[in-house]
Formats: sequence, structure tokens, C-alpha cells
Amino acid sequence: MQTQTYLASSSIENKNKFQCLATGSSGNCYLVNLGGGYIILDAGVSIRTINSKVNLNNVIFACITHEHNDHKQSMGELLKRRVQVFYGGANEKLIKRTRKNHIIYQVPVEHGDTINNAFIIQYENECLLYATDFNICKYDLSQFKFTHIIVECNYLDSLMKVIDIKTKRQINTHMSLEGLKLFLDTLDLSECKEIDLVHLSQGYGNPVLMGASIYSKYKIRTGVCRQWGGVNYYGRG
Repeated sequence: MQTQTYLASSSIENKNKFQCLATGSSGNCYLVNLGGGYIILDAGVSIRTINSKVNLNNVIFACITHEHNDHKQSMGELLKRRVQVFYGGANEKLIKRTRKNHIIYQVPVEHGDTINNAFIIQYENECLLYATDFNICKYDLSQFKFTHIIVECNYLDSLMKVIDIKTKRQINTHMSLEGLKLFLDTLDLSECKEIDLVHLSQGYGNPVLMGASIYSKYKIRTGVCRQWGGVNYYGRG
């Protein structure tokens, strides 16, 4: 494997307009500055944590993927503060919505028996994909030219040595490194500037190997989100 450039600084995160507040089974929340304001991707942390990173008056909308508390914890508080929230509704077909100058697609993805949506957000020449807690996407997304992908990379197949009820559920409801590569291979990455990996398993993941592997294959700047906030980067940007 080629030597990777390893970066980890908040200034780089701000430059790329992407921030991780938390990731993993204890909580998930990300901020993207897109179109003159912020978009919240999942709200699985306290409203205090969100408020510490962004003024809610500057939030254009929030996207909540599914009902589990590590993704939805502060949704009610966001609604109380009159933040528009896109949540639910797409369990059989792709739904297209608009908010100001943004186009939002909700895409059903498989997460066991739980209704779960990936989100595609378009703004001018930017096209962002956010997909987590899934192992299958039945929709052909090759029509989209993604410029930024934020996607789950939960576990390594090689570490799933004991297949019990817990690991079987993880395999059936989350995305492995090898599964992610197969998924990325179906997408148009010709204009993609960055891939950020989220929701890594603490027991069955490997941040260094995952980040280096994705960057090595696609030669696209790759971020690996840290459990309690921040991003480690591979590649130059």
C-alpha cells in the first residue's frame, strides 16, 4: 500500500466545510456548510453539543436518517427551535424535496426492519451523499455526480470471526469496508472531492486501515470521523 499523507486539524475541517461532532453507536451528528448556512446530518447528541458548534439561526435544515436514538436524540429540540427537519416518509420510493435553493432526495436504504433514509443534497454545483446504518441500497444512484460523500464504514469482514446473534445483526444492518467499496464502485466519482467515513465500530473497525484503504483505491481525499468529534484525513486537499 502506498504511503498516505495523514492530516488532522480543525482548520482543514473548516476549509472543507465539514465537521464531525460525534460518530458511532454512542451518537452521530455532522455539520456541513453548504449554501451560506449549515445542514445538520443526524442529531444523535444533546442539543447543547449542537449549540456549542453552530448557531441554530444559521442552520438551513436538518436530515435525520432513522428513529434510533444515536441519530435522533435532539430532533425534538431542533423542531422546538423551528429548524426544518427532513425525516421519515421514504420507505418504498425515492422522495424529492426542496428547501430554499437546495434539492433534497430521501433514498430508502436497508437497515433491518427500521425505516432508514440516505440523503442526497444538491446545491448549485455541489452534490452531497449522506448514507449510514445500511448494508444495501437498491437504487441506482449513478445519475448523480457526487462532489462529497459521507458514508458508513462500520466493520472489517476479517474481524467478524465469531458469528453470533450480535455480529449477525451487525452484518445485516451495517456496511463493511469491502461492502462500501462495492457500493462506491456503482457511483459516479468523477467529480468527487472528498469521502468521509462515519459510524465505525469500536470493536470490529480499524480507522487507519479503513481510511488508507479507501484513499488508496480511489485517490480521493478521505476523512475518518473520530468517535467524540473531529476527523483524521488521508490524502491532500
